Amino acid sequence: MLPVKTFIVEDSPIILDNLGRVEMVVGASGGPRIISATVQVILSVTMFYHDPQDAIVVAVGDVESAV
Repeated sequence: MLPVKTFIVEDSPIILDNLGRVEMVVGASGGPRIISATVQVILSVTMFYHDPQDAIVVAVGDVESAV
């Protein structure tokens, strides 16, 4: 790594609660598209009742195909 280069790290931890009860904790580290992928996972699970693992696989695929 050259002295003028720096790492860009973005985190997007999100905690969803329902009346004080934690319903879901979602987060990831990555580049500029990670926030949209995290939101997509949350919507897939909460709005469309997808399995969390399936929602992650679909979100990662969608984000990677947008590159």
